[in-house]
Amino acid sequence: MSGTVRILTPENVVVSYQSAGFAPRLVAFLIDSLIQIALIIAAGYLIQLGLKYNAHTVIGLGSLLGAVGLVLIFIVTFFYATIFEMLWAGCTPGKKMTRLRVIMEDGRPIHFTASVVRNFMRIIDVGIIPVSPPIVLFCVPAFFSMAVSPRFQRLGDYAAGTLVVSEEPNTPFSLPGKRTLQPQQEQYLQFIRNLDRITQDEYRLIQRFVERRPDMELKVQAALGEALARPLLERMEIDIVLYYQMQFADILGAIEMQYAQQHGIL
Repeated sequence: MSGTVRILTPENVVVSYQSAGFAPRLVAFLIDSLIQIALIIAAGYLIQLGLKYNAHTVIGLGSLLGAVGLVLIFIVTFFYATIFEMLWAGCTPGKKMTRLRVIMEDGRPIHFTASVVRNFMRIIDVGIIPVSPPIVLFCVPAFFSMAVSPRFQRLGDYAAGTLVVSEEPNTPFSLPGKRTLQPQQEQYLQFIRNLDRITQDEYRLIQRFVERRPDMELKVQAALGEALARPLLERMEIDIVLYYQMQFADILGAIEMQYAQQHGIL
């Protein structure tokens, strides 16, 4: 079972995303969980160090270390995913390694409120029942929700109106390879500027075009590349003479690479 998200751009271009299935999301979840555990262990060490200093009458320093440790545990436990999703446009370290991204159902980048809602709902998705001692259902609610959802949405996704999409048709355990530019694209790198004028939505659109370009017919590459590139080049104030239509597609490849490097997406 799979689902497709389609976005209609102002240029009347439809961009499709493939919903991420259970396996890659589980891998991303396990990676993020290991990172969280490591951070919590480090925070616990700070608390222990603080207690040790307090026992040796270095009360001020001990209290400070203990407070830092407690705050770190709180942030890692409740806001780890939200912090990364805001900094990395819908990615956590685990999602970045498995080429997944969280977006809104209409294709827009995830916003703060939606991220908070979906990540606090993780308590229900994991199946933590707050009794003494707590009962954990080991992600049974999330698994059931994703199994019956045409877009593999867990309960947190339904509550927040979000989707987790796959950025390329990789296997669940594959890592992203290093991308390179073709010689005809590299020549445009020197002209790229004002990347801050590109929105996240526009970058995602350019990225999908670059990824799918090899599967397009030449005339489709040329026409779609020009439709996407012309308004961007004007807004970015890139004054360059292009002699044939396919060059618009090539310069989009250079823009995508520069933007990705500048924002740490590669």
